[in-house]
Amino acid sequence: MNSLHPPLKIAIVALAMVLTSGCGTESSECPADMICTPIETGGTPETGGTPEMGGTPEMGGTAEMGGTPEMGGTPEMGGTPEMGGTPEMGGSPEMGGSPEMGGSPEMGGSPEMGGSPEMGGHDEEAFDPSKVDVIGYYGNSGNALNAIPLLTEIPCYYNIVILTFGNFNEEGILAFEMQGPYENDMEALKADILTWKAEDDPYGRQRKVLFSIGGQNGIWPEGLTADVVRASINGFLAEYALDGVDIDLEGGAVASADTLQEAIVDLQAQGLLVTAAPEAAQHPLDAYQRILPLLDWVQPQFYNNGPNAVAPPFSPPLEGANWVAPPNDWQEETPAEYAYAGAPYWVAVLETISDHLELDDSQKGMLIPTTPSAAGNHNDWDIDLLRQQIVDSNVRRVGTWAIAYDNEIGYRFSRTMAGIMDADVVCGE
Repeated sequence: MNSLHPPLKIAIVALAMVLTSGCGTESSECPADMICTPIETGGTPETGGTPEMGGTPEMGGTAEMGGTPEMGGTPEMGGTPEMGGTPEMGGSPEMGGSPEMGGSPEMGGSPEMGGSPEMGGHDEEAFDPSKVDVIGYYGNSGNALNAIPLLTEIPCYYNIVILTFGNFNEEGILAFEMQGPYENDMEALKADILTWKAEDDPYGRQRKVLFSIGGQNGIWPEGLTADVVRASINGFLAEYALDGVDIDLEGGAVASADTLQEAIVDLQAQGLLVTAAPEAAQHPLDAYQRILPLLDWVQPQFYNNGPNAVAPPFSPPLEGANWVAPPNDWQEETPAEYAYAGAPYWVAVLETISDHLELDDSQKGMLIPTTPSAAGNHNDWDIDLLRQQIVDSNVRRVGTWAIAYDNEIGYRFSRTMAGIMDADVVCGE
């Protein structure tokens, strides 16, 4: 993100033009590298402006003509005494940017990263804590291939579907590597994406379809320019009418992806979502931490790795005198010796990650395996207990690997999570 917001840049450039184009002098002599103007036409010996012509000896502007002695701008003309911008004209008193024009009062963009949803940054204002986004991964479901439904058969409990997987080839072209009913019929997939997104959500949420880049064979292209990567992603999203990208790269691939951060900012500037699903383990979190604050939300995979796979600065700080081991299960309570004592350990870890990276509530999500068949280890989650843990926490984005496994148990996961909002809704009836 540029260090100066556009309205502030304009104010500075305009001021510089005044100072260099009207450097009036009472002498007939003028330095060879300056363009000088007589006082009568609006120049002063000091800075190139007179009060009568809209300039001051100090800064080249008057309040009456749209400038102030301090900074060359007034609120009425689109400037402030402090920084040269007002919210109405696309500037703020603090930094020269407004939310309406792609800036915030604090940073000229989003409060967290200097970007707005329109100009590049996650949309905190769109987050509704009364809603629960129920997120399901769709496609490559190794132990449940026969249970992968059509998109149009996914029940209304879900409002965010993430297709697996889209990946780059060596030429930088994106393509789906997808199992299930659309494996040999991508045109049908395109049609069903539009059909599913067009249906009303009974809970009043927005329906979104993303694609996940990564998986076991996922790579981020090396040696390709940012322009090539950008064009490939944008073309892929447009072709399938998708709403964004979920990053599910292995930690090493994330660490070496030199154009990844630029791609995230570019996608968000177009109003697209960018999320990520790093494993809840030290190495992946280390690799991802430089991009996590940029994302719309992060949903760590709380499976395969146990609670002891996370260490500082991502594990809750020890507050007691003696070290004690973390619990063996993600849903167990955090020991009294740690910060967030009494909270489920997955909540304590997510809150610690958020504290460390300064994430807000809208950026907090979590991901579990629907059934023990969906993951190799730490795969036995109590769905009813998770429902209560979600209610008691401030996490409102809960996802699962994967929709096919949820289908095998009658969509009990998604129905239970959506039931937090309204337990009387029954999808498909």
